[in-house]
Amino acid sequence: MRPARYRAHPHLQRGLVRRDTPAQLGSRGRRANRSAFRPAIERLFEDHVDVALAAADEYADELWDDQHVLPDWKAYKLAGIDNAGVWYEDYRFPEGYLAEIDESAVQGKHVGRVLGTKYVENVDAGLEETSVHRELTRLLTDYGESDVADLIELYVSLGGPALDEQYRRPAPAIV
Repeated sequence: MRPARYRAHPHLQRGLVRRDTPAQLGSRGRRANRSAFRPAIERLFEDHVDVALAAADEYADELWDDQHVLPDWKAYKLAGIDNAGVWYEDYRFPEGYLAEIDESAVQGKHVGRVLGTKYVENVDAGLEETSVHRELTRLLTDYGESDVADLIELYVSLGGPALDEQYRRPAPAIV
């Protein structure tokens, strides 16, 4: 179960994170949502402030020789942020469903390499109403909310708006 601070985070309450699932949108909504996706993401990153770079500057003594940024968990720890994480053991999946993942905590790389692929495959196959897909949706929602809440907390702890000019990066610089 995710801590209450994620459920109650003001940015999440204000609707900055969409909660519509593909099942709620229906097939027309999914197509419309996909066509609007890229411009929406580009708008989202117009004012992107790279908190990872700010944390790397703030905690430069903690970087190894080959590191440009700190792992999120390390930045959170140094900033005194309680990063509870999202754990696979809190979700019920059939045996072998996530066989490609051998860690116990959900990580961003899992979303890109395994979980996101499974989600899209489920949607394309029309499996949104299955218990497995609902559980996958819950896991991804919990992870996204946890990740966003912790990044906002890190942003604030490192200086908030004072970071904006120095660490703002346009979308092409991110990709």
